[in-house]
Amino acid sequence: KVAIAVAAVVAGGLINSAQAEMYIGGKVGMTTLDDACYLNSPCDDDAFGAGMHIGYDFTDIIGLEYGVDYLGDYEANFKSGANTVNTIDGDLWALTLAPKFNWHLNDTWNLFAKIGGAYMISGDEKDFVPTGSLGAEYTIDRNWSVRAEYQRYQDISD
Repeated sequence: KVAIAVAAVVAGGLINSAQAEMYIGGKVGMTTLDDACYLNSPCDDDAFGAGMHIGYDFTDIIGLEYGVDYLGDYEANFKSGANTVNTIDGDLWALTLAPKFNWHLNDTWNLFAKIGGAYMISGDEKDFVPTGSLGAEYTIDRNWSVRAEYQRYQDISD
């Protein structure tokens, strides 16, 4: 089993309309494959990642986010089971869907957590895994906010 951790700084803009509960955003950051260099062969377990998300806040406390994340180009190998070694050699993508739970500290700062599912894609290999995030968001004005987020994809086995 493999875990991926993603730390990303995210800048998102709210759609300027009567439906201020809907928002879109983008993110960039570093991604790391956890326990990715099992064999003494060439291994690259860090990469630059980017993504975008769209979300809807049903209330001040709960919303839903869908994300498309490019996690980077990897050359890595993992121990999976007693004598099995899985490899990743190429691009790694994640499609995520998760409820977002908000805790508004004041009018400008918000802490949030997300827990949901992700569909991981690397070449012909695909896998459904749980994902979770913790982050903080700063509201610049009605239309813009900046976010720092730590995201994890758990137990990638393919």
